[in-house]
Amino acid sequence: MDTHHGPVEGLDPELVAIGMDVLRSQGLPALLELLDAMPAERAPSDERVRATRAGYVEWNEEKLRTSSPAMYAAMATELVNRPDRLIEVATLAVPTRVVVGAEDTAFVAAAHRLADAIEGADLVVIPDAAHSPQFENPDAWWSAVSRSCPRRLIGRRRFARSGPSQPGRSARLSRWAPIRRDRRARGSR
Repeated sequence: MDTHHGPVEGLDPELVAIGMDVLRSQGLPALLELLDAMPAERAPSDERVRATRAGYVEWNEEKLRTSSPAMYAAMATELVNRPDRLIEVATLAVPTRVVVGAEDTAFVAAAHRLADAIEGADLVVIPDAAHSPQFENPDAWWSAVSRSCPRRLIGRRRFARSGPSQPGRSARLSRWAPIRRDRRARGSR
């Protein structure tokens, strides 16, 4: 969910290159097996959602398993090799809100730099959230995002749940995916 103006701190370009070699030579299943074997520190909010939201882990795993290997390789390579665009981003002359999860350690500092660089930008740090604040703290995330959008854009669109179901949550909190499933089922786009 969060964004960055340049290469992501903490990602080792050499390690990413090795992973992309595995992806190209052995395929996505081999890379995913390798990633599963590596120790991973998860943010407390991510651990909480994984433990309490039925289907969340499986949904994320399925998204990863069904990713295009070419897309995955391009994205991973870009995350460590892209040029820093902070100077260009600083020239934005539009209302800007930068949103980041407080526990998203790879992106918090970059979010502060983005907000500081863009004249008039504001920064919203979502508490009890990491890289997917829309799942980890949906009320705070929706409040931050919806306040920055013109009312005419928010009120007119119909939205459906994206991701696994979350019993007890209002449909208002699940507004991140426009309804398209019914058209796909009928064969139209």
